[in-house]
Amino acid sequence: TWLADSPAATALVLDRLQSTGATAAISGYLGSRPLFSLQKSTLRRSAPVFNIAAWHQDGSFLGPDARAMNVWVALTACGDGLPTPGLELIPTRVEEVLPTTNGPNSAWVTRERVEAATSVPAIRPRFNPGDALMFDERFLHRTHLTDEMTESRDALECWFFAPSHENKKYVQLLA
Repeated sequence: TWLADSPAATALVLDRLQSTGATAAISGYLGSRPLFSLQKSTLRRSAPVFNIAAWHQDGSFLGPDARAMNVWVALTACGDGLPTPGLELIPTRVEEVLPTTNGPNSAWVTRERVEAATSVPAIRPRFNPGDALMFDERFLHRTHLTDEMTESRDALECWFFAPSHENKKYVQLLA
């Protein structure tokens, strides 16, 4: 569900991101006051379905010149050892957007390409409701899913773009 479908929820989330310092951190990283994306900011329910658990970098579908930050917030407890899918992350910066597959999702990065790009092992953190992760368009990640994970995960995603690299595919407001 698009967060913008509820103006009150959008205002609440933007106020909370401002009060916690997240918006200031994003501004510092992007070098200017960010643009908030209406279509990329969502309340997302991820069912435990294996066809969505591929490695990816969001820059692969945002475009090669994208400058963006995502604030991902767990709304349910999720991750390693829990019945809800979490995130699997490569905890280092990859400087380029890696080549993607021509498979069912053109944004997928193969495990071989992930391993060739970095020797840093993946991590699978456990998230509690309210735990947040901020990452840019080059961050390698995927849904972490095992056969034991049978419940859906709820999360909030808030996307911000640098005004100097505005993405014309998405409606954006000054944050």
